[in-house]
Amino acid sequence: MTWHSAGKPVAHATPIDEGSLVVDGLGNDAAWSRAIPVAWETDYAGKSTGIVTRVRFLYSPQALYVLWRLESAGLNVDRSRSLSVPRPKLFEEDCVELFLTPDPARPWHYFEMELGPFGHFWDLDIDIDRRTGKSDTTWSSGARIVTTRDPAKRTATIEAAFTGPDIVKPLVSGARLPIGLYRMEGTDPRAYLAWNPPRTEKPNFHVPEAFGLLVLDP
Repeated sequence: MTWHSAGKPVAHATPIDEGSLVVDGLGNDAAWSRAIPVAWETDYAGKSTGIVTRVRFLYSPQALYVLWRLESAGLNVDRSRSLSVPRPKLFEEDCVELFLTPDPARPWHYFEMELGPFGHFWDLDIDIDRRTGKSDTTWSSGARIVTTRDPAKRTATIEAAFTGPDIVKPLVSGARLPIGLYRMEGTDPRAYLAWNPPRTEKPNFHVPEAFGLLVLDP
């Protein structure tokens, strides 16, 4: 398996000084205004849905910061579940997903971070190599997550800082990292949204060849 950046959509992460951003679920710190958003409303097959998702990225030597703005948010989440422990199979509810490949030379190995609009989370360290493939659910992204919602406007904001050493290590100025951005929304019908659609027969986001590119700006 190989991964090539040619023709892939590009997101940029803007550098900031650690301490210049407060993760409060509002996303109104001045630093975010310097981050160029990416937006999409396509599903896994490339079909237009009208359900818009916007994402911005910042980074420091201590964290990768990600800000999600969700439109048409139904907030279909089991709120009885704890926010303090991982939420297995969060993907069965409304959530967003960030797939990050730390080493482009090994595209079959990547981290999956699932985040819900109320602050639920689930982390996985994934290796889909046919010989040694495995998923490690004990792995942690070191996420700090704060969310806000406006049910009347059907919007949600998810702001997160990923501080785990496996995430921070590849955050080098000029790095070009494969990244996947996804969202699950609704119940019937259920939308499987993708920034760069993998165009699989059935919904499947675990297609590293379809990941986009995250550029860490100097």
